[in-house]
Amino acid sequence: MKLLFIFMIILMSVNIQAQNGHSSLTIKSAGQLMNVKSIQIKSSILDESREIYISLPPNYNQNVHDYPLILILDGEFMFDIARSMTTLWASRNYMPESIIIGLPNPTNDKRFEMALEVKGDNGKVYYQGGGDPKTYIQFFKNELFPFLEKHYRVNTNRTIVGLSPTSGAVYQAFWGDSDLFRHYISINGGISSHLTSGKTVGETLISSLKNHNNSTLYIGQTKRVKEIQDARELNQKKFIKNFNHGSSSNVRLKVDNLDGESGYGVVVGSLFNAFRFIYPRDIYNINYSEILDSKAPAKEIEKIYDDLSNRYGYKIYPVEAAHNTFYNLYHLMRRLINTNRIEEAKKLVQLGLKYYPNSSKFYYRLAQINQAENDNKNARIHLKKSIRLAKIYDNENLDILTAELDELLN
Repeated sequence: MKLLFIFMIILMSVNIQAQNGHSSLTIKSAGQLMNVKSIQIKSSILDESREIYISLPPNYNQNVHDYPLILILDGEFMFDIARSMTTLWASRNYMPESIIIGLPNPTNDKRFEMALEVKGDNGKVYYQGGGDPKTYIQFFKNELFPFLEKHYRVNTNRTIVGLSPTSGAVYQAFWGDSDLFRHYISINGGISSHLTSGKTVGETLISSLKNHNNSTLYIGQTKRVKEIQDARELNQKKFIKNFNHGSSSNVRLKVDNLDGESGYGVVVGSLFNAFRFIYPRDIYNINYSEILDSKAPAKEIEKIYDDLSNRYGYKIYPVEAAHNTFYNLYHLMRRLINTNRIEEAKKLVQLGLKYYPNSSKFYYRLAQINQAENDNKNARIHLKKSIRLAKIYDNENLDILTAELDELLN
């Protein structure tokens, strides 16, 4: 399963452009075209220019809604696997479509700049003495996020992901600026290490619980040699007990020990478990077979996504269409039309166009409904609109739509 996520996406480059330090790459991921960019941001806070990776969801330019943001602090290690995993999972209704931001680090020293100043029980200093994660939090808050909000449709539901030294920025955000992120993912970021305050990382996390409201904290770690692991597990059990006692439901916590993994081999399993924890299947579970069998599919879809939106605190949308799966609006419409449930199909198309007003696919379905009702006049109107939208947004179904319109006109 874990290796699946490493190799599950074969990236096919079809268009590369570069100018003024910006580059754009259109790739096919989970069967759908999506856009990945590399940009340079000049930061007065960091006193340097930093490269940023940006992965936009499929059909981003066509759609009008905003998206949650996932910030990957080790872009050179985890950006692509996080991008591939979240794209595939969103297309299968496991989580919302998201904008993925990667912060690649040109050297290990750059990663250590985000590390906390910590020591082990034996006094050993980690991460070359640590860096200044507070400065990076200020960079995110005052420069990176305002830039992204100006140029992209990101909302305030943000996830931060750190690995080993960069977990320092994850923890710093958790206890220092609780409004900046909603979900926190730390991979191989020790909680038993001692800060300069004398408290451990875990104790400091617990002391800041009162500042949170409905957050999630995931900590994924690899198992190590038995002597170290025994002591670590004792500390973890104490941490989990004290954390849950002090949380009062402000923060949901999961601590994972992934057996048989190396230090950075733990990344894939941790990301898998973290996103499943944030979007658990007993909550984020859309059963399209049950929806199809219901008397009012459009009402079912609307209720499900209204409930999810209320739970997560921002508007979440059903999947418009996806490669090789029935579980989306476009193919649910097809099932309804093919079984002659025309009124239900019409209501679903109306709801779909409310979510995706520029969807060429949904206007095509509307034209099919018109044809089923022997309304060829409106069928031609909606097919033409579908074709116009397909041309604007470079829809791969353009040839099919044009052929269908020719057939209808003749």
